[in-house]
Amino acid sequence: MLWRLKGDEMPQSLWLFAFTAVVYGLQNIPGPDGVLMILLASMWPLVTINAGFVFMAVEAFTGRVSMGWLLPVGLYFGGNLVIAGISHLQLSQFEKAVEQYNATRVIPFSPETDSLLIKTQASFAPVPRSLVANYDIPVVLTQDLSTREKQITALRVGVDPLCKQLWRDQAAGKGNRRVSGYLDHSRKRSPLVQNMCTYQQPQSPQGRMVTVTANPPVVDDSFLLMTNKQTITVTSTTGLTTDLLYADAIPLSWFPLPFGGCFRGPGDNKSRCEFGPLRVFSVPAMGGIHSATDLLAKALGLKASIATERRDKIRSTQAAN
Repeated sequence: MLWRLKGDEMPQSLWLFAFTAVVYGLQNIPGPDGVLMILLASMWPLVTINAGFVFMAVEAFTGRVSMGWLLPVGLYFGGNLVIAGISHLQLSQFEKAVEQYNATRVIPFSPETDSLLIKTQASFAPVPRSLVANYDIPVVLTQDLSTREKQITALRVGVDPLCKQLWRDQAAGKGNRRVSGYLDHSRKRSPLVQNMCTYQQPQSPQGRMVTVTANPPVVDDSFLLMTNKQTITVTSTTGLTTDLLYADAIPLSWFPLPFGGCFRGPGDNKSRCEFGPLRVFSVPAMGGIHSATDLLAKALGLKASIATERRDKIRSTQAAN
């Protein structure tokens, strides 16, 4: 028969699949489930299932079992390539749709005369700091919506001698400015920049203002393509409003990444089990735009300029602040 070679010879690699099934079942039993969760048993199928199919192919090629056992091996790896190809095709289509949506979304803004207020939440918190660090804008107002006070503070980049004074004041508990180091991520070896800092202080908006609010993310947990979309509403005091769409996605991997395990949260009566492809790498899905910071900067017409390249300009303006 196709699946047999000598007598009732079967691939020894099948024991790896049996082992995977037993471990998966044990994860749904109180007691062993906690131990196996600590041991990251949910990740074991990455090794056991892939190794099982690889060893099955080796057994077939070495003549231990029938060459017919190459069929499930081909279906496993070849089928994954087909499904991954469809997943990446959907990613391309999704990315084009988001790019077209954002293409014409602009709002007038002048960093010299207008105020920019960003209302931050967890997923949007890095944007203000990234804006002042990477774009030619002297100050960004922030309002943390997760705090009770919801105080508005101004975020700036500073240079010495101001930074030295701010560090001394903070160490002595004086003043209302909070200072931290400045990181230039274009410098791979040592991103921390000497003689520069970022600092925040309470400040009320003045003049014409543009307000940015990030709405809660919407996740689509589809099998072929998991997507995450977040609407960013930009509103001007002149009455103009536009919505930007930030999006990222997780396509299926070209190499099979089976994942399976059970998880019991605090207070749960039973474990929650799942088995399927492991989602690992999230990629931006906005065309040539790679972050929410870049998306917002493009809509506002901001010029890309790393703060380390604007030292003199920053030094000349910080004295007035």
